[in-house]
Amino acid sequence: MLKRLMPKLRNKFLLFIFVLSSVTTFIFMQGKNKVVNLNENDWFITADSGWKGASNGQVVRPGNNFWPVELRYQLIATDLWPWPEIDFWLKFKKGHDLSKYSGIKLVITSQQKDEIYVYFMAEDQNLEILKPLAQKCRLNGKPNQEIFLLFSDFKIPKDWSVRAPGFNSDFKWDKVNRLGIHKKGSDKEKGKILINKIQLFSNPRLKGNRIERARPPRYYTFDLTLKPGNYDNEIVISDSGYNPVGPYFYGANWGVWLDLPDKEKTAFLELKVIRAGGPFMDRYDWRKSKFTFPGNNRKLNMVSPDEFVKYCRDIGAEPLIQVSALGDDAAENAAELLTYLNQEKGYGIKFFEIGNEPFIWHKVHFDLWDHPCSLAEYFEIFVKISLALRNAQDKIDPNFRIKIFAPAIETSWLNWGSFSEKDKQEPVLGRFLKMCKDFEKDKKSNPKGIRLIDVLSFHLFPSFKDNPSLNGEVDSSLILESAQTWWNLDYVNKYDSSLPLGKASGVIPALKDTIKNNYPGIELAVTEFNVESKSMVNFNPLTKVLYLADLYGIMARSGVNYFMQFCLNSSDQNTALLDDIDNITPLYYPLALFARYFNGNILDVKSTNSEKLSIYSCSRQDDIVIMAINKDNFAKKARILLRVKGGSDFSLFFPAMSLTCIRIDKNNPSQKAECWEYGREQIN
Repeated sequence: MLKRLMPKLRNKFLLFIFVLSSVTTFIFMQGKNKVVNLNENDWFITADSGWKGASNGQVVRPGNNFWPVELRYQLIATDLWPWPEIDFWLKFKKGHDLSKYSGIKLVITSQQKDEIYVYFMAEDQNLEILKPLAQKCRLNGKPNQEIFLLFSDFKIPKDWSVRAPGFNSDFKWDKVNRLGIHKKGSDKEKGKILINKIQLFSNPRLKGNRIERARPPRYYTFDLTLKPGNYDNEIVISDSGYNPVGPYFYGANWGVWLDLPDKEKTAFLELKVIRAGGPFMDRYDWRKSKFTFPGNNRKLNMVSPDEFVKYCRDIGAEPLIQVSALGDDAAENAAELLTYLNQEKGYGIKFFEIGNEPFIWHKVHFDLWDHPCSLAEYFEIFVKISLALRNAQDKIDPNFRIKIFAPAIETSWLNWGSFSEKDKQEPVLGRFLKMCKDFEKDKKSNPKGIRLIDVLSFHLFPSFKDNPSLNGEVDSSLILESAQTWWNLDYVNKYDSSLPLGKASGVIPALKDTIKNNYPGIELAVTEFNVESKSMVNFNPLTKVLYLADLYGIMARSGVNYFMQFCLNSSDQNTALLDDIDNITPLYYPLALFARYFNGNILDVKSTNSEKLSIYSCSRQDDIVIMAINKDNFAKKARILLRVKGGSDFSLFFPAMSLTCIRIDKNNPSQKAECWEYGREQIN
């Protein structure tokens, strides 16, 4: 049960280290409270892990005094490194023994609310390279904030561990080489952090400031009674509903540049599919488990296909593997990968996606593809890979059916309103499907009548950052309103700049019509989605939580077959479900509630004032589940009339700006209903 499991969950990318020579000192000053001051002669800066032309910083000290130290930064994105970040380091002359201490205290003055990493570095006993141990802390934007970090809470970041195979998981606190402050952010971001003091402490009873961005939902039970009074909403739920939620509907994208996240926390989400996809998979050598960055020949380690498959299967999820569509040998490589997975290893992998966002290859993979990819070029590549995958699987077992996803197109990069090439008016996805259907019927080119595609896949990241009419939390209602762009054919888009402004999109109905008119019978997948595609866009997390929760209900009701959130784990806490040291983010629990409970036959819902209170309901074998998303700044009192077998009429309050999950036992409707609330009280 969710109420029993959730309490258990309460409880860098590889740093390209530059060995900088300097003489520093480490002065111990033992006091009555067993506090030690850290004083150093100098600080060092590693901007963006050493990428040329990226972020820059400056360390300013007040004359001969050590404290305070002002860390100034200007974050700059480049073509080689679009995720700006910077490191400030205190480098010790030799390894120092911190094993007698329990943690570190920082006194910091910051300009704004922000998150930073605090790092310790020590030499790894196996690899003889510096190994990081990190913890995140939240700055409150106020003077002299005291932050206590326990050594026991520090973890090896996932981007380092995956790129250092064979490292020793132990950390030697008796030989610490340096201390670092790491700041991530967005392009052109400027700021400063004032370090007023850094101290070590050895008080075992002192609690650390663990960064818990979200607490589990509030759980309670209530009587199914209809109380008299005035109501803001009347909701009628009946059996004349929609489709069942697809068996693989709930999914997420693994952050392939990181090690796999905490297995227990991922398992709790009850995801049905995990995608290994994105631009890095277009540059992935699966035989060596390595990939490269654009414009850089350095080969970096990635998790092997075997590790990824085992991880998915251990938590009950099906892997979706994106095969590279770049290179002259792409089809051969794809066939060999499938043969390795399904013949040599016998994994029975059935989901494969061909390429990632091909129409922006010239922007993302500029060193491998130097011009905008046309539909004809992609289709030629796609056909070769699709046939290679089908033929490879037929040689292994013709009765085992794989599903091919394509083209993983990123609509927000293309502008939905001009979604066609200059000489054609028919949208690109419609033309793509028509080409697939025509090829399937072409006896000369395809004598066996091999089916090219099973699932039409696309990506969409609603964007509000660049819209001047939206600025801050006060406009959250406008952002939440714009979720209608996904389903409402009559809704004129005013705020989401990833789609044409001033026009109605009706994304899902339009794509379902595209399938019906050009290639009937195939499925529809959103293999990447979130709010904002750019890194480190600081939204009010509650706005984002409610937008995505509304979206889960919309997509399930609309009959989308696969819906894969980007992403499962990332150093960008604004996007991820788990960050790169496995901290839970505010986006985690809403997906957990939907994936665990909202997975039956969709019921019909009619509601008054539905713009402010979105209601979704499903019927499962033993219960009825209701999801309510209150997008208003005021609580709503609703009368709910259940016109389904095993249902009882009742009334309930929905808190302002909240998600509520209700579970009603069909077999015992007189029993108390279970309820989970998630909103302002749960999000830090």
